[in-house]
Parts: sequence; structure tokens; C-alpha cells
Amino acid sequence: MNKAAFLNSPQSRPDDRLDVFLQSRRLGRRISQRALADRAGISGSTLSRWENGSSVPSIPELEAVLQVLRATSAERTKALSLIARPRSFRILSGPAPLVSGSLLRAMRLRSGRTQADVAAQVGVSQSVLAKWEASEAWPSTERLQCLCFELGALPGEVVALTTGRFASPPFGSPIDEIDAVYRWLLIKDDLVDLRFLSLLRFLETRTNLSVGEREMLGQFHIDYAYVLNEGGRAREAKVQAEKSLALESETTTSPRAFGCQIYIAQGLVQSGGKGVRRAIRQLTELLGRPAPNRGFRSWALLDLSNALARDGRIELAWERSEEARRLTKHGNGSPSPEDLLYDAQFHLLVNDATAAMSLLSENTRSFEQRDVWHVRAHLLQGRALISLRQFEDALSHLQIATHLSKLPELAGYRLVARDLTARALVPRDI
Repeated sequence: MNKAAFLNSPQSRPDDRLDVFLQSRRLGRRISQRALADRAGISGSTLSRWENGSSVPSIPELEAVLQVLRATSAERTKALSLIARPRSFRILSGPAPLVSGSLLRAMRLRSGRTQADVAAQVGVSQSVLAKWEASEAWPSTERLQCLCFELGALPGEVVALTTGRFASPPFGSPIDEIDAVYRWLLIKDDLVDLRFLSLLRFLETRTNLSVGEREMLGQFHIDYAYVLNEGGRAREAKVQAEKSLALESETTTSPRAFGCQIYIAQGLVQSGGKGVRRAIRQLTELLGRPAPNRGFRSWALLDLSNALARDGRIELAWERSEEARRLTKHGNGSPSPEDLLYDAQFHLLVNDATAAMSLLSENTRSFEQRDVWHVRAHLLQGRALISLRQFEDALSHLQIATHLSKLPELAGYRLVARDLTARALVPRDI
């Protein structure tokens, strides 16, 4: 070996650089560059550049490689500390990790803000913010902290975005360890969005997905749509449902396809305007096909009822609601908490706040069975009491709803609670 080759060899360099660290761990595991790259879902040339120090991986890419290498907890901590050193930050000052931009966008949509509004508050142009959300550029630390404040970032999200550190999932291949994947995805903390975005990005960037992996990707998209919809974020759920539907082979008959189309319709209704009419057409067409089961048909009927009521077609909306009720009655003939919430919402849509309030008050214990029912019930009670001009009582319910919506999976309802609270406070200040 000549002197130049020796100086550039791993043995001659300290193990405090990421390129040396990755190469030494790969050689120690006796894995070729090509095998490691294939299993981590990256190209061989990309891995080669990381090992020769000409570029640095993003956090999700590094996590994928460490997972294949079966890195220990200490090795993972070491690798993350190396990527966070000044040299690495200079290289990463261009494109940020792809999932980070997606998280910024998710946080903005969750807060109900437009790009123009947020950009103005942070002091940049809308085009600059768009590049951050697309991960084509990345904000300075000061701008990033300002963004986190403006968008109401959750504590875990602040840490992940500002330090670039995010705990890797406790599994290797998602397709082989599906139970572990779901346990990881549904941890009740403030990183639900980041978990789903990271997993979806991992699968979306893989080339030559197998049939099983495509099916899994579609299922994760609809699972994320469910989480978003439960949190009152129907327009974001619509995007995930559309992606899931695009991966569905049986586009008209499977339960997943049927559910996707209902989520898409709900997103259209939340958008308002012409979206409501489009949702009515879509749901009417959907109900003309065989439903996977009675529950799916009832679900579609209730959403059609809601869309019809928003469009002012009250009698037809009530008929669809009653049809759904007949399909879902319990053995004792009593409606489910979900049905009761739909009925209360219907009463509000037809300006009968007294009936809505009576229904909600009589069934308080039913709604306490699940957090999402509980927060929705208090929001509806707040809305009903505002209509009845009982503002003090409305604020009491809205305070409870605000407290409940601090749960990460219900974050989307905070915007609703905030807006209703503002409406309840205005008459008090006049």
C-alpha cells in the first residue's frame, strides 16, 4: 500500500467522522456496499459518496442504513452525534431531510394557516416557505424556531426539527414486522405526524416495490387518513386517501377503496363551496355500488346526509340519516354515540340548537367512552350554546374541548375550539 492509499484508509483515520464510522461498521458486518444500499433503499453511488465523505445522509436515510447494519443503541447515538457536527451541517444546509419539509407542511395545515399568512409572520416570501415545505431549502435556526412558534409545534416536533434527531422505529423490514410497525405508529405522543411521514417516505422512495409493499403503502396512507380525519383534519385526510386509492387494484369493491372515497368526500365537504356538491355526487355514486358491509354503507349515508344538509336539502338529508340509523341500530334499538353526534350536528345544520343541546346533554356518558367523541360533543355543545346566546356556558364547554384537544391525535380540533371560543368572546366585549 502506498502512502496516499494508507492515509485515506479507514485504519489511518479517527473513528469520529461519519464516513469512517459507516464504512467501518459495514465492513465489520461483512456487508458489501451494493447489498447495504439495496436493503436500505438507496443507490450504491449514494452510499459510496457517504463513505468517501463527499456528502452526508439525511436523518431518515441514516436511520435506514443503521437499521440494516443492526446498529446498537450506542452506535446509533454515535452516528447521530457525528451527523450533527459542524461539517455535516454545512453539507446539509442545502436540501434538508425530505420528511422535515413534509412535517412543516403538516403543521401548517393542522393550524389552518395559508402559506402566505405564515410566510408574512416569519418575514419571508411565500416562495421561500414553499421551498422549505418541499425540502428544496431549509430555514436558519432562528427562522425555524420562529416557524415552530407560529405553527404551534408540539414539543417532540420542535426537538426533531431543530436537532434533526428522531428515534428510529423498533423494526427492520415493515413488511416482515407489521405488528411492531403499528405499535410504533400509534404511540400516544406528539410525533404521530412525523412517524407516519417518515414511514411513508421510506416506502415511497424505494424502487421496485413488491406487490406486498405496494399494498402496505396503500394501507398506511389510509391509516394516516383515519388519524387525520379523527383529528378534524379532513382536507389532509383527503390527500392521503387519494394516494391510497391510486395504489388500490380493486378500485370499486374493496373495503379500503370504499373507505378512501368516503374520506375524499369528507375532505370536499370541509373545503366548502363547490366541494359540497362534488361530495354529494361522489357519495351518491358510491352508494349505487355494493358496499363491503352494513357499517360502510351507513358511514357513507351519514356523510351524504351531512353534505345534503350543508347544501340546504334538509328533507333529503334527514331521509339519508334515518336510513343510516336503521342500518346501525344496536340490539336494544339504541343509537351508537357516533350516530348521536351526527344527529346533533344535523340539528345544528337546520338551526335547531335547542334539540342539539338536549340530545348532547342527555347522552354525556356515552361520549366519554372515547376521547374523540368527548371532544366533538363539547365542541357541538359550545356551538349550540353560542347559537342560543348562552356565552358563559359555551365557554365552559369550549375550555374542556380545548383541554381534550391537547392530545396529539386530536390536534386538529384545537383550531375549531379556538374559532368557537373567539365567537363566544366577541359578544362579551361589546
